[in-house]
Amino acid sequence: MTPGGPAGGRGATRSLRRVQTAFAANTLGDAAGTIALPLFVLQTTGSLTLTGVLVAVATAGSLVSAFVVGPWVDRLGLRRSAQLALLAGSLLTGAIVVLDAAGALSITALLVISLLRATADPPGEAALTGLLPPLAREAGVPLERANGTVRLVRALCDLVGPLVAGGVIVLLGAEVVLAIDALSGLVALVILRLSGGTAGEPVTPDGPAPPSSWAARAREGARLLAADATLRVLVLGSAAFAALDIGFVTIVLTDYATSVLDDPALFGVLISGFGCGSLAGTVAYALRGHRLPRRATFLGAYLVLAGTVLALAAGPGLLVAFGLLVVCGLVVAPLDNMYVSVLQERVPAQAFGRVSTLVTATVTAPAPLAVPLIAAAVTGFGLSTTLVALGAVYLALVAGMALARPLRGLDASREAVTPRGAPPAPPSA
Repeated sequence: MTPGGPAGGRGATRSLRRVQTAFAANTLGDAAGTIALPLFVLQTTGSLTLTGVLVAVATAGSLVSAFVVGPWVDRLGLRRSAQLALLAGSLLTGAIVVLDAAGALSITALLVISLLRATADPPGEAALTGLLPPLAREAGVPLERANGTVRLVRALCDLVGPLVAGGVIVLLGAEVVLAIDALSGLVALVILRLSGGTAGEPVTPDGPAPPSSWAARAREGARLLAADATLRVLVLGSAAFAALDIGFVTIVLTDYATSVLDDPALFGVLISGFGCGSLAGTVAYALRGHRLPRRATFLGAYLVLAGTVLALAAGPGLLVAFGLLVVCGLVVAPLDNMYVSVLQERVPAQAFGRVSTLVTATVTAPAPLAVPLIAAAVTGFGLSTTLVALGAVYLALVAGMALARPLRGLDASREAVTPRGAPPAPPSA
């Protein structure tokens, strides 16, 4: 039968589910390992300073990798890159456990392995994300639903992983959690190998041969990003919003729990409210997101976030603040899914690795600059004034994005790739 027939559709659906399952296995291990590694360092060295250095080294390695590895992902192909990233991450995490058991894990070796381990994450993330569109298209699944399943898995793993890790660490030690993390990567690798199909193989476009050198491929990726006005506006706007978001969550809400609610421990309650809303929003968008206009969804979500920030400036109590964050999480949750879907639709398959990793680095780079500025504002001007100013900045960014004509292309990109059985999106507001 043809690929578009029932047999082909069932095979594509199986492949899609296996890729999603591989992502789930690896993500659960990573969520647990992210908690275990700093605790492992703290337990084995007793140095909080060294623990902080390791986290900083891993963060820097991930950011540098996002800038560097994209051209190699495209050269190897998405499927092979995902497999190599899973294998490298598992072996490097396992090396920490083995060297520690042998009494041969020096501080230098730990830092080097942690740095190398962090560099495996961006190419693996980009490759697995790039595998979804052709599989979803062949299976007749809306892209928002395919991405939504992955985003829901990530959200659940972020909730469950630390809890599981904490229990295992108390009972058996952090090194056991690291071993589980390494094993989960190998399980994901096996599942991905069994997914079959040709999606993610190196793509050779018609016309001139693609550049062979790393530098030429990197320049081509940057040119592709710069030439797409819709993607360019979305990425730059998302970078600004992401920097504010991280400052709001890590600095503002922490101080809100301490100075307004008089209990720093309530920071976790506030975050859990946002997390509960996000889970519900992720599920809802996965099921119905393909029916929503993207531009209106994007702008509306940040309007709600701006309103939440301004409402918190009045200093409401725990119940009201919790409710505000639940609603905010519900409305904001679809943004990540929508953002990834637009990237998958607008970036050519043969350049997805280099463009997507460049986009990731661009979006995350401003955050380290924004967080200390927001912290300084809270210290210098007070929490309420900072919240008003932060809300005003959000509103200004929303207004600027609303006036940006290229953003109307968010819905146009969907029309070109609407999968079988998915109704067309309503017109953008």
